Amino acid sequence: MKRGLRIVGVLFASVVVLSAIVTVGFLSGWHIKKHTPEELAPLLKPHFRIKRPLDGGPFPTVVGFHGCYGVHKRVRDWADYLVELGYATIMVDSYTGRGFTPDDVEDVCAGRKFWGSERAGDVLVSLNEIRKLSFVDKNQLVLIGWSHGAWTIMDLLALDPPSNLPTNLSRSPDQPLAGVKAVILFYPYCEFPAKARRRGWTHDIKVLLLIAGRDSIVSSEACLEIVSILESKGQPITVHVYPSVDHAWDLREEDLKGSQLLRSRDATCDAKRRIMRFLIEALHPP
Repeated sequence: MKRGLRIVGVLFASVVVLSAIVTVGFLSGWHIKKHTPEELAPLLKPHFRIKRPLDGGPFPTVVGFHGCYGVHKRVRDWADYLVELGYATIMVDSYTGRGFTPDDVEDVCAGRKFWGSERAGDVLVSLNEIRKLSFVDKNQLVLIGWSHGAWTIMDLLALDPPSNLPTNLSRSPDQPLAGVKAVILFYPYCEFPAKARRRGWTHDIKVLLLIAGRDSIVSSEACLEIVSILESKGQPITVHVYPSVDHAWDLREEDLKGSQLLRSRDATCDAKRRIMRFLIEALHPP
């Protein structure tokens, strides 16, 4: 009897250890195909959505990463606004080059695939390609992200490449975050398995975080916990909570597709003013 119990105990312990190894491996992206930057670039660069002022240049450039439902008109509206302020904009489409179907998109939105730690490789590779463009001021770069895209940017900062790589990259481009002076984040996903939820990040890049106080999709409280970590480290982060709005409050009405989420023109107008001031302070300090 005792021998049988010992065998059962050993088997149980083995299952626990194996489960732990599999879990750690999954979180580390062992199951994800690794690409070099040169291999990943052709999936992204042909689908850059580029807008820029008509005259002059090189321009400070804002590089954008859409939410889980792709490049909405909302993203293009923000690009138009930023161009009016004198910035070039490049919105990165992470889906088209990969041939994502509506089912793939639903899996992304449900958290079953393409986590922020994987998509973070898109940010690094896109930055590497964008610095080569003649109209881009490669020393004046801004990252902007919505929801899944904001999670992606936060994971990238937390990973701190090349110390730790996004799970879809076999190596980092040279000088991975060179020229990035500011980050703008709209209602990011901050819960498990977001990389920043335990340690934040150490980059001295200025960050503006815009949170929905009544977010029914992601946890605003989890994001504020990350903010507390960053503030305790003295990291430069500016936070504004819109207390009465829900997730994706800057969507156009036609993008809502029957959702109960409510668009807020007041919050969108306020965000425009905050972003304008933030970019002036980050890129053109007195």
